[in-house]
Parts: sequence; C-alpha cells; structure tokens
Amino acid sequence: MSASAWANIVTVLHFLMVAWAVLALPATLLGLAIGAPFARGFWFRTIHLLFILFVLGETVLGVECPLTTWERDLRAMDGKELHEVEDEPWAARAAHNAFLFRGKTIADMLPYYAAFGIALVGVFVAAPPRWPGARPGPVQRNP
Repeated sequence: MSASAWANIVTVLHFLMVAWAVLALPATLLGLAIGAPFARGFWFRTIHLLFILFVLGETVLGVECPLTTWERDLRAMDGKELHEVEDEPWAARAAHNAFLFRGKTIADMLPYYAAFGIALVGVFVAAPPRWPGARPGPVQRNP
C-alpha cells in the first residue's frame, strides 16, 4: 500500500476523532436535558474532557497534532504536500477538507479551541459525571 493510502487512513481516523470530540458536547447537553444515562457517564465525560484539554494544550504550546504531522510525512513520502488531496478518494478528501483548513495556523485555531474547552469545562462542573459504581439518583423532570 502506498504512503498516500496510509495518509488517507490516518486522515479519516483523525476526522472521526475530531467529529467525536465536537459532537460529544452537544450530545451530552441533549442527554442531560432528556435524562439519558450516558450524559452523566464518568468514562465518557472524563475521556472527552481529557481529549479536549490535550488538544488545547498542544495548541497553546504551538504543537501540531501528531496525526497531522503523520499525514504530512506520509504524503511527503509520495512527493506531495499536506493539502494535495485532489486526486485522493472521496472519503479522504472530504475528511481532510472538513477539518484541516488551508492557510490556518495553530495560533488561528486557539480561540476556537479555547472557547470549546471553556464550554466543556463549564458543562463538566455544572453537571458533573457520576463516579463509577455510584447508583443513579432519581431523575428530576420539570412538570
């Protein structure tokens, strides 16, 4: 398999991770609103928070995501630049273009990541997860 094919796999996996990280917050908010058990799940919420804090930390330090670096290096092995995906399969092209923005630097993304991180920490504090093994309390719903 070519290096570009491996880069495409890395890109799609990276996109799925980003999609999970972004969609988990509105899913949690919706889950909290309807009393869904996953919305207070300790592992789901803690892994999500740690994931976002890791990304935010990388960004604050000016460090490129290792998956982006890996994709860049794999494409370079085939003599391509990071954003040269026009000839790649549809899924890889769509995944790449969905979150790897041409002309944007790590510093450009910091305000967005920081706002998302602040929102996530706020939800974590306002509606904390249930500790593992803790029994769920009664669901309180407004009549």
